This record gives sequence, C-alpha cells and structure tokens, in this order.
Amino acid sequence: MRWCCVAGLLAGLLAAGCGSGGVSMDAATLHVGNGAEVQDLDPHLVSGVTEHRVLSALFEGLADVDPATLEPVPGAASSWEVSPDGLTYTFRLRGDSKWSNGDPVTAYDFAYSWRRMLSPALGAEYAYMLHCLKNAQAYNMGELDDFTRVGVRVVDDLSTGRAENLSAVRGQLEFMEGDLCEPEVCAAAVRDMDYVLHQAALPSVPRSVAQPEASHHANATATLNLLSAARDAAVRRFVFASSSSVYGDQPGECKHEGMPLDPQSPYAAAKAACEHYLRAFHVCYGMETVGLRYFNVFGPRQRPDSAYAAVVPKFIRAVLAGERPVVYGDGMQARDFTPVENNVWANWLAATGAYPACGQMYNIACGESWRLLDLLGAINAYAGTRLEPEFAAPRAGDIRLSRADISRARAELGYAVRVGFREGLEQTIGWFREIAQTA
Repeated sequence: MRWCCVAGLLAGLLAAGCGSGGVSMDAATLHVGNGAEVQDLDPHLVSGVTEHRVLSALFEGLADVDPATLEPVPGAASSWEVSPDGLTYTFRLRGDSKWSNGDPVTAYDFAYSWRRMLSPALGAEYAYMLHCLKNAQAYNMGELDDFTRVGVRVVDDLSTGRAENLSAVRGQLEFMEGDLCEPEVCAAAVRDMDYVLHQAALPSVPRSVAQPEASHHANATATLNLLSAARDAAVRRFVFASSSSVYGDQPGECKHEGMPLDPQSPYAAAKAACEHYLRAFHVCYGMETVGLRYFNVFGPRQRPDSAYAAVVPKFIRAVLAGERPVVYGDGMQARDFTPVENNVWANWLAATGAYPACGQMYNIACGESWRLLDLLGAINAYAGTRLEPEFAAPRAGDIRLSRADISRARAELGYAVRVGFREGLEQTIGWFREIAQTA
C-alpha cells in the first residue's frame, strides 16, 4: 500500500502506528466470460460461489439475479438493499461470519456495494467495475505490526508545520516540500500512490476573516488541484479533512451530518466548497472520496506560538508559563475537543473501509462538549495551578456551541473513540511540559 499524507503530523502518527491496520491481499487472477481479467482480486471474495457466476452476472446485469446467490460466504449477509435504479446492491455482514479459510469477516457493519456494468464496451465503466471488485475485500482493522509494508509520502509546504515533527519516523517515509496551490506539485505528490489523506489547510477562522483570499486559495484551490491530480493518477481513494465549521451556528449544540451547511466564515466556506468538490468528483469521475469533519483537534506538536493558534495549545502554554490565558467572549462556548489519535484512526477507516462510505461526509470527534472555562479548569488541575482567565471581546466567525453526533461514523465506518478528552489532554500537557523543560 502506498499513502500520500498531505501535512506531516498525521503521517507521523501513522508511521508510529497510532492509527493503523492490515489488509488481506492474497493475489489471484480470475477470468471473465469475455476474456477480461481481474488482477489481484482476493479469492475469498467469491468463496461459496463460482468466479464465473459472480463476474458474468455483474457484466450481464443483476436484474434477474437473486442477490443471495452472490454472497461471498453463504448466510453471511444480515440484510440486503437494492438501490431504486437497480444499479447498486448493498449487503451488511454478520459479526460472526467466516471466510472460506476460517478467518473472520471483519465487523463494523462492513458492507459491499457492487455497481453493475451497463455495457462491456464502455471502457471507463468497465475499468470502474473492476476497480470496485478489486477493492471489495476483507480488512483487518487491527494494529499494524510492520510499518515497512506501507509506503508513505508526506507533502507539506512547512508554512505552519515543522519538519522536525517527523524526525522520529523520517527514515520510514518520503518527505516532499511543496505548495499544493501549484498543480505540478500535486501531480508529483500523488504519483504512484494508492491513497491520499488530505490534511493540508490554512487553518483558523479568525485568520480567514482577516485574509479571505489566502484562505480560499490554500484551502479550496489547493484541494481542487489535488483532486484533479489524484483523478489523473487513478488514486484508489481520497480522504479529506473537512471541518465542523461548515455547520455554522445553527440552533442546538449537537451537530449531525443531516444538517444543512451554514458556513459563517471564509474558512468554513472554503471547507464547504471542498466537500462539494469531493461529491462532484465522486459522481462525475467515479472517484472514491470520503470527507471527515473534524471538531477541535488537539495533541502534541500543535503550535501555540501564533496569533491564530488553537485554544488548547494556547491555554496549555500560558498556564505552564504562569500566565493568564485569554478567553474571547464569556468562556461559555462549548467545543468537542478531540485528541488527534482519534482522527488518525478515522482516516485509516475512511481509506480502507467499504465502498458505500465513498462520496459521504462523517463527523469525527469524541461526541461530548466542554466549555472553554471547563477546559481551563482541567488544564489548571493537571498543571497544579489556579490561573484565572483574562477575558476579551468575542471574535467574528466564532461558533457558540459545537458537539458532534458521531453515530453515523460509528455505524458506517466502524469509528470509535480511542482516546478520550481527559486522557488526551493529560498526554498533551505532559508533552508541552517536557518541551518546556528541555528548551
């Protein structure tokens, strides 16, 4: 597997094994009635039925075929769904299902979706069908014990990041410095890659309010460039880091994917535009795209030394320095603070999960909210301090209440919170304290 991680922190965590897994890739060549071949297809996919019956049915059309006869493992499906146009068959697997060799079929409601061929003469559609078949495989979502099996290329322009963040894993990956606003950089970044994890952005709502053109260029234009390059390079799947800011300040604290988008800052508008591009590339070109809406991610190596830095590292640095943190507004704003390990895990699931997730957006967070004053109280408790905040005027574009409904990610991606808020905060404070002591 070959991965292109755009922005370095996530790649470093992947390389360290924080969010990782293995994949069953037993090679086989299966022959179709018209002489075509499917390379590297998992033979377990068609256990229980003959290869020719499955594949020829796909080419001839599924209208007259009982979907139960296409099960890789007889009796494995707990439910079947057929799309209204008859083009997509989706089934959910039982948690105790076994492949023909005795290995368990992965849980997480792993679903297969097979889109039928309209005509073997359609070259693009034919290639797309083979691609879907090739990727309808059983994934083992356990820990990756041998990272050398995975090739990673990291691309970053280092405008907000630091190359030293990758120092611990530099020998296990390829680093490329470049700006995604340049199409040639995007083309080089995705060349020979199977997956793209697009984390790069010019973050911060206040920054986007002050510099809307720069925000659009770095976020929307760069994403469009990378999508186009990934399409041309036949990348297997494209995972995009979106933002909870696309919901805006809608009534109610809990945000779910069924809500309309209501971006209220240039940053949020750019992220919303990127989501629409992901959906358009999925519909128009058959690209496998998945969007993950992040909610206030934090963790070690997050920079606190910018006017636009996120609140968690800014609060931690101030408290450890004995300074009163600045709170914009009354401090009663609620956020779903999420340790970064959860986002790494979500990227792995989105990249390697079932095809029905493609073209969709998912909330990725802890599913609970903390007021800013509660955040400061927790930091004080871990640091052994009692610093009071310094209040300042509210900032334009800031959202009052934000908490993620993560039920969809649980059901469709198999996502689960791996590191809770308090555990992640304690680890992050420990990292900042260690850095301060060695500085």
